Amino acid sequence: MKICICDDDITVHNEIKEFMLPYFNENDYPSVAVLKSGEELVAHYSTSDPFDIIFLDIKMGRMNGIDTAAEIRKIDPDAIIVFISGYKEYVFDAFRCEALHFMTKPLRKLEFDDVFERALHKYTNQNNKYPVCWRNHRDVLRISDITYIEGYRRRLKVHTLTQTYEHVGKISSVQTQLQPHGFLRIHQGFVVNMHYIKTFGSKSVTLTDGTCICISGRRRPEALQMYDKFIQNWKW
Repeated sequence: MKICICDDDITVHNEIKEFMLPYFNENDYPSVAVLKSGEELVAHYSTSDPFDIIFLDIKMGRMNGIDTAAEIRKIDPDAIIVFISGYKEYVFDAFRCEALHFMTKPLRKLEFDDVFERALHKYTNQNNKYPVCWRNHRDVLRISDITYIEGYRRRLKVHTLTQTYEHVGKISSVQTQLQPHGFLRIHQGFVVNMHYIKTFGSKSVTLTDGTCICISGRRRPEALQMYDKFIQNWKW
């Protein structure tokens, strides 16, 4: 894991590093980069690997945090961005950059713990893997990239926003494996990633890419209950 603290106040650097200490031991402590301007952060992306989690101040130097985040989003849509600022009037601008949270200064440990745990949860979900083996071809997909899986007998089709993969397996096993990651079985032959559901209708669900998938009448009451619970508990 690679974390960046981008703030022109060294006190904030030290506070965040101290707040993070209980979450790691010496063997798994992440790489932490400390930067003091948006220009430095954008320049990093042109020469080095992306960051997983970014704590980003808003008022600093010539390039503010909102503009910095907008530039990062063009390069890295998966970066988990947490804004830190004493200027509350920027909160709506911050969420237009798909920020995880907006923390106000001075930082408070309880709020940091809640936000950082959500960031770690999102990081884990984004990086969990799902292996696909078909004939002599092997692929490893990020679970978060899978929109839905359809199965018939022992043949599965795994769909992402850009591609479809095939492999051997049972849809019931897929349901058990992926349910903890937000997947829902809405039909005998379909398991859907709830993060991609745009509309949950009476007879079908529509995904964010426009795909329409039938809902089994028998499964609908339980599926709708689980989806409602997912929405209520969705923290990012």
